[in-house]
Amino acid sequence: MLITYGGLNYKNCPLPLREKFASLMDKEVLTKWLQPYRKDLQFIPLSTCNRFEFCILGPLKDPLSFLTQFLGENARSYLHFSQGLEALENLFSVSCSLDSLVVGESQILGQVKQSFQLAKEWGLCDSSSESLFQHCFYVAKKVKNQTSLHQKNTSLAKIALEVARERHSQSILILGAGYMGSLMAKYIEEYFPHSSVTLANRTLDKALVIKDKYHLSQAVSLETALENFSSYSLVFCTLQLNTPLIFEKHTCENQRIFDLGMPRNVDDFKNPEVTLINIDDLKTIAAHHIDSRSDAITQASQIIKDEALNWYTKQNKSPIAEFHSWVKEVTYQELTKAQSKGTQNPEVIAQAIAKKISSIPISKVRNGQNDLLESLRIIFNLEP
Repeated sequence: MLITYGGLNYKNCPLPLREKFASLMDKEVLTKWLQPYRKDLQFIPLSTCNRFEFCILGPLKDPLSFLTQFLGENARSYLHFSQGLEALENLFSVSCSLDSLVVGESQILGQVKQSFQLAKEWGLCDSSSESLFQHCFYVAKKVKNQTSLHQKNTSLAKIALEVARERHSQSILILGAGYMGSLMAKYIEEYFPHSSVTLANRTLDKALVIKDKYHLSQAVSLETALENFSSYSLVFCTLQLNTPLIFEKHTCENQRIFDLGMPRNVDDFKNPEVTLINIDDLKTIAAHHIDSRSDAITQASQIIKDEALNWYTKQNKSPIAEFHSWVKEVTYQELTKAQSKGTQNPEVIAQAIAKKISSIPISKVRNGQNDLLESLRIIFNLEP
């Protein structure tokens, strides 16, 4: 089964274009486009604030043209894709948050799980994709348990708060009580312990629960928050909207607004008196966190490579893959045997490995299969 992974992400695709495609994460839109291909292909779309990508299972000969057909020519130059083992490694890296804007954040795995569930509910994939994604989730759990990648509990919310606290703010507003808004509410006292914090949400009851849980100053409706928007010196926007909610008329002088929504919550206006910061503006400080986790990243990358190769080999039992696994196993057995005997002479160990590997073709030639000799010369480039 051929695996293709590709699409658009924060690394080379600008935010305005990414948010344009966020609306395509819709059952009717996707099923209409993908229906003609469902006989041969399976699709798992992944849409977050930092990416709009697809995991595609099945024979796809020209991924670039296929994705361009759906996303349009203006997306072509920003598209990336990989296939086979590399695609598998990319999928695992995304799920483990190695490919995230904030490396080590925990939200992405839940988003991958949700995307896979939606793909099944929408009829974009079937049970044959279960093995791949269950192994994907297993790898993410393994990385979390065996490395320190997630120990600092980093998130986009924390990155934004870290940037925001460079300047004191007495009155703070959080728009949205979803996952991102809840994280903001959870950690904001750590960064602004003496500030008044208001949480606004479309469903006031939900905002009240979170307000009480994290001891915020008050919870209000979105309408109330918009009416008093200019009274807040610092605003965090985390709503899931299709169109902007905040316009220049709502703002005031010296106000700072962090727009973490996808699509963006704030209209793209230009006002030198208002500081507007979006997701892509946080890249620089997020890069610092990558530098501070280099050892964990190396360990996680190796786990991903090993697990991707193991799964890929099992699913693609070609003679080449089986031969590679056999040679690896023989080498490991002989090295272990030499170690147990205290043998450290590399020539002796190499002789034992060579004898073991060459014993099968030699025995077949001795039994009269002389046609193997020519094959061996070609494969290993041997002199006649």
